[in-house]
Amino acid sequence: MASPKMRKCVKSLLLCSVVFWVSSATGCATIVSGTTKEITVTSNPAGARVTVDGGSTQITTPGKIILKRDSRHVLTFAMDGCEPQTVTIEKKLNGWVFGNLLIGGAFGIVIDIVSGSVNDLKPDTAHANFTSAAVATTPSAQAAPGQESKALVGGASP
Repeated sequence: MASPKMRKCVKSLLLCSVVFWVSSATGCATIVSGTTKEITVTSNPAGARVTVDGGSTQITTPGKIILKRDSRHVLTFAMDGCEPQTVTIEKKLNGWVFGNLLIGGAFGIVIDIVSGSVNDLKPDTAHANFTSAAVATTPSAQAAPGQESKALVGGASP
């Protein structure tokens, strides 16, 4: 039969193990940054159509697009009477992944890699400058003054 002191020590050890396991159940970058990132898109003049990765998702500037962190993205800005412009959103190493060295360990790093949170997306904003005098804009193609368009891309969720 174990002594009361020994049982107390075992319970404390078990509690510490559970706390450590629960705290390392997710990666540091996943907790802090999430699996998506909001990118602000603007143009001069406002009202450009922005398409993400050549897909069907399209918003009008100014606006915000929520992108998954697991890959790079190409934003194509289009405006009537102007040549389309592209901005590449690159994936870079997310510094929060190093938090796994303190808490989370190898399990946390794996979670960050699988979720895509190991990546950060840069730049945070994308802008296209259309300087053509032949730019044709219509009020219906622009966001109302003071309002932004917003789109979720590729199944991303905030």
